[in-house]
Amino acid sequence: MSSFAYMNVIALFMFIVAYISSRIPKNKINTLGDKVPNMMGFVIPAVVFSVFSGLRNRAGDTEAYIVKLGELLEAGTKPTLSFGKNKNFPVVMWWSNDMAENLHIFDDNYQLFIMITAIVSLVPVIYILYKYSASYELAIALFVYTGYFAASLNGIRQYFAAGIMILATKYLLSEKKDAIIYYLPFLLIAYTIHSSSIIMLPIFFLIRRKSFTPMFYFIIVASIGLTIAFDSFLSTFFDMIEDTSYSLYATEGWFTSGEEQGASLFRAMVAAVPLILSYFRLDFIRENLGKKGDMLINLCLFKTVFQIVAVYNWIFSRMTIYLDIYYIILLVWLLKYAYAGYNRKVVYGSTTVLFYIYFNNMKYMIDAYTSKYIG
Repeated sequence: MSSFAYMNVIALFMFIVAYISSRIPKNKINTLGDKVPNMMGFVIPAVVFSVFSGLRNRAGDTEAYIVKLGELLEAGTKPTLSFGKNKNFPVVMWWSNDMAENLHIFDDNYQLFIMITAIVSLVPVIYILYKYSASYELAIALFVYTGYFAASLNGIRQYFAAGIMILATKYLLSEKKDAIIYYLPFLLIAYTIHSSSIIMLPIFFLIRRKSFTPMFYFIIVASIGLTIAFDSFLSTFFDMIEDTSYSLYATEGWFTSGEEQGASLFRAMVAAVPLILSYFRLDFIRENLGKKGDMLINLCLFKTVFQIVAVYNWIFSRMTIYLDIYYIILLVWLLKYAYAGYNRKVVYGSTTVLFYIYFNNMKYMIDAYTSKYIG
């Protein structure tokens, strides 16, 4: 069986698990007003997705990080915890190797490193979907078919940082004035793993404005204009990223030589779907979700903006890693409540089919997957 076939089988069974757990919910209401599914609905998908991801030895930049781990160990200088951008991921690599040598779980010590990064990258995402989704089974389906899971096999360090940030969702969506105090520690820890996470600091404040205001539309128009005229802004952009983990894009010619293409316009259009659906039901959203509704819409706005700019070069789509989960949460809520007048089976079924088609265009990420333990 191919890795893509395995992924479809896993997606189907996890959908069933999520569906059953939603029908036997806990006596607890989540932040968006829905009953929280049975705990097994979280545990089983969290284990299955993490194990499938953690047992890989190839996909995306997995091999590159295995090589980096080997080079780090060969250098023999043990990294120590410190505060600073990108400083602490080598600590994670070294620590995971020490643990592997003591536990002897896998034949190759690097496998525990891959497993740990998979757990940190995926378990927080599944937990937040479990806690916040209006329809948990649809959220699990979209977790796979929006490409989030497949993309997590690439960009190990950034998805690790995103996992840390996603744990702070409670504070990101909090209406309390002191929420930033509790959000900041997560942000600072993630920053020491991947400096791109700092983008969530201005986003934290910007999403607390009302959606669909003149500024909202200006941001969209500006992103389109920036994409069209990006060549004129290249020198400024390179200055901005000079001291970041993306500095190589300023020094390597392939960024502007045409070797790296932009993301498809279709992906930007898909990113805008919750915004379009929200526009027609804005009063309903504010009546039922209040300020949290505007926050979720604005989070989807920034995901759309990054995806629009990514039409120039795909690298900008990497910034959506911190926002993709909120796209799923809002889209699922809209489909369940804002458009409840439609046949739910038709809406859920057509959504799953359409995103499955979308996922098929991204299956190369899963096709690259290999494992010594699966298949």
